[in-house]
Amino acid sequence: MLDQMNKVPAEQIDDELVAKTAEVLELAYREQFEQEGFPNVDGVESTFPKTEPYAKGIVLVTEVCRHPDGGTSTQRILVAETSEGWRVVNVVQ
Repeated sequence: MLDQMNKVPAEQIDDELVAKTAEVLELAYREQFEQEGFPNVDGVESTFPKTEPYAKGIVLVTEVCRHPDGGTSTQRILVAETSEGWRVVNVVQ
């Protein structure tokens, strides 16, 4: 995400900056769910029909959701395999 923003030179992106950015994003994520609650996903079917290599240790996956009303939504997500399993890195705009 920091790399895609093009506001921070690549040579300034280090482990400390990544950790601080992750902390801020997690706090925002938790605050959003405290205020809005978890979205209702009853009846939603999620599939991952496409994967593409993205960068070292990171894969770009396409997720397609089919909703109970017949509608669909698609999003592209960067994921990484960690020692604790696959984790979402960032949603690609």
